[in-house]
Amino acid sequence: SSRRRHTRYWRDWSSDVCSSDLHKEIAELLSISEGTSKSQYARAKAVLIKRIEQKTITTETSVNE
Repeated sequence: SSRRRHTRYWRDWSSDVCSSDLHKEIAELLSISEGTSKSQYARAKAVLIKRIEQKTITTETSVNE
């Protein structure tokens, strides 16, 4: 079973959002290693944060014009 902590603010992601148990479960389901699950999660998280920051900057720029 997976446990996820829901937060109200996107920057409030903590390491327990995707716990070790969940990485193990994902790895088993996809026939990958836990390390691969963790690294892909970290990569996806970084991409999402970057896109959100870019969207925020674009939105702020549009509002200030």
